[in-house]
Amino acid sequence: MRRIFFFSIAFFCATVSAQEYLATLKHNKIFLEPLDIDGYEVTAKYEKMVMGLSIKKKFDASATEDIFFNNNESFKNIKNSSLNRINQFNETVKIIEKSYDSSTNYFHLRNIEKSQKNYESPLLLLAQIALYQQLGNSVRMEIVLQQFIRKEAYLLLFDLDQLAYINSSERELFYKNFQTVINYIAKNVQDDTWRVIFVEAVSDMVGDKELGGVTSLYLKSWPLQEMNSKARSKRYGGPICSYWYFKLKQIEGLINVNEYLDFCLTKKSIEEMTSFDSWILLYYSTADSGKRLAIRNKLKDVASNENSYVKFIKMRMLRNEVYSEMLSGVSTIAKLPLFRVERDFYKELFKNKEALPLATYHLLRLGERGEELLLWPSLQKKL
Repeated sequence: MRRIFFFSIAFFCATVSAQEYLATLKHNKIFLEPLDIDGYEVTAKYEKMVMGLSIKKKFDASATEDIFFNNNESFKNIKNSSLNRINQFNETVKIIEKSYDSSTNYFHLRNIEKSQKNYESPLLLLAQIALYQQLGNSVRMEIVLQQFIRKEAYLLLFDLDQLAYINSSERELFYKNFQTVINYIAKNVQDDTWRVIFVEAVSDMVGDKELGGVTSLYLKSWPLQEMNSKARSKRYGGPICSYWYFKLKQIEGLINVNEYLDFCLTKKSIEEMTSFDSWILLYYSTADSGKRLAIRNKLKDVASNENSYVKFIKMRMLRNEVYSEMLSGVSTIAKLPLFRVERDFYKELFKNKEALPLATYHLLRLGERGEELLLWPSLQKKL
């Protein structure tokens, strides 16, 4: 699956050259790899765009601070929500480590579920899994585990960009707690198949090194026949077909894997899919009239959802001829020039300091060349 590294976000001096900027991003593993939705090497294209600016002088960060530090209400709300998620996650670790009474556990779970009402945070899904494990509720734990596995790695850029807004000691605490929760979940999942799937899904999202050796303890390779059997089973297949799609794609080739997606994406599963899980539709096309109607109705939900990550899904759908045509029937935005729609969306992301590596990459792709696009890593430390 698409992997996004988000750990070890560090900051550097107030003046940077383009070369220093790229070196810092590489060192801190802060931007996407390896593929954009259209199949382009993001890393290579990003470097080419930055170096193509022909920047020979050093930037003065103060020259763009007025632009960058327009701390509007949207940004403040995003930042507060992000920091609240980190605090809830850290509190979860205290609960599972100290084995508080079940009432404390339930109270914390209810607060997390309230936070998830209009947003599906992968971070808080992990917290919920661990808490349900501690309560011994294996049925509910497995449901939330499936919810987590269905999430796209891009969502982590929106969920975890708040790491830039906390000091280094708090960041280190978060990294430690993240590994603690992953270890706790992996150790306490009773079903071996779900344990392997979970650890591999997390590894696909954040990388093996960031998991502190968890992958070497629990990962295993299945023979192709067994993998196909699990992927098509009612328990392990349908609920997480996006996971199996990418796994099988690496092995079987495009024709067979598309047949698999057609098998597991039923009309009912499309109807029940949340907007946050609709990203898998970007890889799917069908001539089935019932499924096409279900997809069209799902696009209505995507089009009306104001969450930034769901809007990012919508931006990618607009670049797909089939989905752009479908969206034109449910949203006026599909009738506007795509270049303008994309530019306005990524400018808004950048303005709100939301998923900054993603916003920066796409603004550069769209031809934007403002100095603030290169300066945000050095300026974040002042937020």
